[in-house]
Amino acid sequence: MERFDGFDERSFHLGMIEAFCEMVAQGVKPLAFSPVLESEEWQTLQPYAEQTAARFAVHSFAEPELFAGDLADADSLKGKIVVLYYKDEAVLKEYLAIKQDAAGSDTGRKAASKRLRRLLGYKV
Repeated sequence: MERFDGFDERSFHLGMIEAFCEMVAQGVKPLAFSPVLESEEWQTLQPYAEQTAARFAVHSFAEPELFAGDLADADSLKGKIVVLYYKDEAVLKEYLAIKQDAAGSDTGRKAASKRLRRLLGYKV
């Protein structure tokens, strides 16, 4: 699928990944998400995305079951990969804790959504 006539979708995704890696590396965002990717797309992009993350000295974690809180419809993420980019391992641990806390009630999910927004660098 092409977003714009004449533009390659893979290049578009890699450009987004590069921009988010730079934001994480510069401390603008503690955590960033890649575009939502089909598994096959991720397999193609993975070596290039990993080179990009390494160039910016950030870590990546391919998440097959993303908790996006109120940022995205859970059904639109089923079977998809979203790669998390972060500089500090504590950020990944916090994301995983948020995901676990969200697994309970709606109240827990709402609180977890706020925590996730904060972790992504959004104003809450």
